[in-house]
Amino acid sequence: MKKQKDFNTLYMLLCLFLCSIALLSACSKDSRDIRKQLDKELLRMSGISEQDLYYWYDHRKIPLEINGFTITVRSKLDASELEHELNRLLKDDLSDFVYYEEANHMVITSKVHFGDLLQRKDMNLQRLFEQMIPCFFAGSSPVILTGELILELGNEHSTASILEEYNNQLLLTRTTTYNTALVKVKQLSSVLRIGNNIYERGMAEWCHPNFIAPVELYSTHTERLQSTKGLQFGQW
Repeated sequence: MKKQKDFNTLYMLLCLFLCSIALLSACSKDSRDIRKQLDKELLRMSGISEQDLYYWYDHRKIPLEINGFTITVRSKLDASELEHELNRLLKDDLSDFVYYEEANHMVITSKVHFGDLLQRKDMNLQRLFEQMIPCFFAGSSPVILTGELILELGNEHSTASILEEYNNQLLLTRTTTYNTALVKVKQLSSVLRIGNNIYERGMAEWCHPNFIAPVELYSTHTERLQSTKGLQFGQW
């Protein structure tokens, strides 16, 4: 009888364990599905198409995934006013606020997915932003669009011809003696589409967004020298 009782107890424990795993798996799937829906909603509100979620680097197509907890915005408010409003509305949910003066945009990080926050009528966050796009992951690396493109001109096209082709959607920021140019895209939501289009049409030897990424520099494997909020990839 004792052996039968022990067997029944073990059987019940095994069933409970398997049920717990199944429940956790279902909850995890539900969480992923919700996250995907929020990502899609954020993408829709930003005006970026899913088919544009990539860029070209070193002649390779690099896919991008949405980071829904961080957005890049341009606002009619100055940086201090916008930060004050966000602190008032988001309170403890506001994780970080960084103003990049040169590119004239702000990067905002929240503990809550922006696909959710931007739909809340009591906050009405969208009224604070002229333009808004999500930030991204390239592989496991977080990347932030600056709203600029870096390109190297080919033999058949000049900077002027590219600017003319895109009919005032681009603004030349600067050029170098190495036949490269930095151009600002007037609409944040158009950065990926225009950059990919310039490269795929053969109008430039290469063309990709200018990114900012958080980095930490080390003098040894264990000693951290410094942490910077932004490091631009590319030539600048």
